[in-house]
Amino acid sequence: MVCESTILDDYDYRILTEEQLDGYDCWKIEMIPHPESSVVYSKVLLWVAKEHYFQIRIENYDEDDELVSNMYFKDVKLLRGREIPAVMEMVPANKPGHKTVLTIHVIDF
Repeated sequence: MVCESTILDDYDYRILTEEQLDGYDCWKIEMIPHPESSVVYSKVLLWVAKEHYFQIRIENYDEDDELVSNMYFKDVKLLRGREIPAVMEMVPANKPGHKTVLTIHVIDF
């Protein structure tokens, strides 16, 4: 039997604060994985734009509460009738000058 879980099943969530980030009013959300979840990070901080409900930034932490990586969501565009960030950058905390960039040109929903 295959057991599929979703991000909603794997974490406990709580809104820490409301902040402005990159010109958006955001909720700053803390995500703590359930002990039985097969999740790499011990904590995730997530900034979600209130108006459009897309992610602006994610911080991933290890079991020692050390920052592992940042993910930035940029270049918001209207794609297929939805405003979404078209560029995502993953930046490792321990490798200055390194990053992975994903750019969305076309999308289907």
